Amino acid sequence: MGKRIVVGVHVKKREQEAPRIQQILTEFGTNIRTRLGLHPTEGEHATTGLILLEMVGPESRIEEMENKLRLIEGVTVNRMEFET
Repeated sequence: MGKRIVVGVHVKKREQEAPRIQQILTEFGTNIRTRLGLHPTEGEHATTGLILLEMVGPESRIEEMENKLRLIEGVTVNRMEFET
């Protein structure tokens, strides 16, 4: 039996950290099946954001991406796993 992995990335300093986050997501692009970005709609500029990633590939690659994202100040990474 396999599993589906969804990684949630909460970003507190969206404008400041977006380039670094994008660089990491590009590096692991072949392991990202689906990407959904959410941000608050109040006001003109949202300073926070939430990215949901449906992941594929080896567990080690997913963990490597999560660890790199966790090194960025203001970024929180959580994971959901579903048995298939």
